[in-house]
Amino acid sequence: MPRWAKISIGLSVALIVLFAAALLAAHHLVSRQDYQLLRQKIEARTLEATGFILRIRGPLELPYSLMPTVVVRDIVLSNPDYEGESNLLEADELSIRFAVLPL
Repeated sequence: MPRWAKISIGLSVALIVLFAAALLAAHHLVSRQDYQLLRQKIEARTLEATGFILRIRGPLELPYSLMPTVVVRDIVLSNPDYEGESNLLEADELSIRFAVLPL
């Protein structure tokens, strides 16, 4: 095998390992966030932007996957100004995937 091929293979493997390590480090940093504070910020921004009350009663999860994903469990979206059934949305699970490549 020529020397340039060995160098190319070695560089490719090193880049793949470096990319995987960066992904694991990013996941570790994000998963150490205070979820209670994050939950409160999401609820406050939803109320501010839409006027609807969002209640997140379940945990926030960041599962390992190739596409960055946030899973929110047991959520309720309600309209405080409505005179009937105020819950617009009740969901057991909401999964949000982020498209990283367009960024």
